[in-house]
Amino acid sequence: MRKLYLPFREDKLNRLFDKLTFTRILLVWLGVVVFFGLVYHFIQTNISYLNYPVTQGIVGKLFDSIYFSFVTATTTGFGDIAPHGFFKVISIFEVILGLLLLAVVTSKLVSIKQDIVLNEIYKMSLNQSLERQRTTLLLFRQNLNKIISKIESGQLPNREVKEIHYYLTPLREALNEILMLFPKKKKEYLKRADPANTEVLFNSVLLSFEKISETIDVFEEHCKWRKDIGINIIRTCIDLNEKLFDRIHVTNLTKKSIDDLINYKDKTIIELYKKLK
Repeated sequence: MRKLYLPFREDKLNRLFDKLTFTRILLVWLGVVVFFGLVYHFIQTNISYLNYPVTQGIVGKLFDSIYFSFVTATTTGFGDIAPHGFFKVISIFEVILGLLLLAVVTSKLVSIKQDIVLNEIYKMSLNQSLERQRTTLLLFRQNLNKIISKIESGQLPNREVKEIHYYLTPLREALNEILMLFPKKKKEYLKRADPANTEVLFNSVLLSFEKISETIDVFEEHCKWRKDIGINIIRTCIDLNEKLFDRIHVTNLTKKSIDDLINYKDKTIIELYKKLK
């Protein structure tokens, strides 16, 4: 049970640390410095106090107490002010706490820099993935164009007619990969593609379905092509497309662009469904 509990606590601590901004951590550190400065100033006694080693005078100014607290927290130690009595214990505790907070501030600065670099890398990778899927869809439509040309010219062998489902498989694979680029829910560590690339990709998907519809028309006119495996692949692609459009609302597209794409999708898929009956 302990092995399961510790990772869970570590995960919660990691999420809590990620939510802390650099500004908040810095403010906490400054608050700690000021708090200890107030302690040094207002809780002085005949035994516990701050003094100036050179003049042997007791520190009575609030600014000097906060100054000593700052010097202590940063472990600078100029030696112009020294603690006495119980203040020695408090100053040791402040040094430890101050170093811990400084370490957190430093790690957060490093984390911010890493996030910037990782975001750039992720953005480049995301754009490359989008370009790759758009290229796949373009090649898919070009292959269907070649099939249409062969059918119309009577040059398509019967073997290729029976194996037409092989030409449809790339669309199914592309849709599966595109779904991975658009998770159901927005996540903080994932960045969204820019609206222009996203809209072009969704349009490219719908153009691919239009090309399938056009190919079916040509097949119906020139030869018999209907096989369960081909129809099943098309239906699977339609289902994947519906899942993709269910996630369109978590993209960075404007409401008008989303509405236009959904209307375009409904018109295209309804027409394709009629041809599959």
